[in-house]
Amino acid sequence: MARPIGPCIGVDLRDDGARVVVTEADKGVVDVRQTLARADAAAIAEACGVLMARGRRRPQGIGLAIRDRTFDAAADFARVIARATGLPCRVAGAGTCALMTVFAQGSWRGRRDVALLSLGEALHVGIWLNGKPLHANGRDPDVDHWPLDPAGERCPCGGRGCAHTLLGPTALARTAALAHLPASAGQGGADLAGRAEAGDPMARAVLQRMADQAALLARGLVAAYGITTLALHWPTAAQHGVVTELLRATVARQLPGLAELRIAASDANSIAQGAARWAMRRTP
Repeated sequence: MARPIGPCIGVDLRDDGARVVVTEADKGVVDVRQTLARADAAAIAEACGVLMARGRRRPQGIGLAIRDRTFDAAADFARVIARATGLPCRVAGAGTCALMTVFAQGSWRGRRDVALLSLGEALHVGIWLNGKPLHANGRDPDVDHWPLDPAGERCPCGGRGCAHTLLGPTALARTAALAHLPASAGQGGADLAGRAEAGDPMARAVLQRMADQAALLARGLVAAYGITTLALHWPTAAQHGVVTELLRATVARQLPGLAELRIAASDANSIAQGAARWAMRRTP
């Protein structure tokens, strides 16, 4: 019989600080530490050390979620943390980490060909095929420069209408500004969702535009990887409500052959928790 998996630490490294959590396989997040301002590897190692010192059980490893770093740079960062803490530190993309947390929810178990598409706060995509991550090392699929709209915004890569120019936070802020919504409506997507739920027609129109473009990306994921289940996430979207029903209706209209659509719930700890769960995996 396999030994129970011990607790692990997960790190969600962001521009405005890092979320560091201790996660247990059967309980989820049991301790949290937040660092302010952009943290270096030494600061992350220190935060991990604090959590290790005050926990009842010693963590077995650390998972580091990548947002805006290259995979190689994140691997170097992880090696510094590993040396400082004495724990192995494994790297995975933020989309893969978010999907790890989704899979920990009981109703998601057993799904084998799944794509997670997270919008609003950032564009993250995680993919599992045949019950395994698309990339064994945890790297997210590189979809930022998938062309979605040949008449769209010019991208630094030289193309037009790349996925991140249509679905990233900068695109959301720009679209919200064109709709004469307050600046906060384009920051993270939560305020925009709240306005749509309250009945603001302009907020709903902006969300519809984003949903249409998200469906284009989702259609590409289905075609490229044979996805049968799509998990869509928008900040603050609940299982029912204006935003959720808009997303469902858009996907049903544009991807009629999709076997299953789920709305993925998440919170401030979700990506860090997924990083910890990535560290728990027995198969590298």
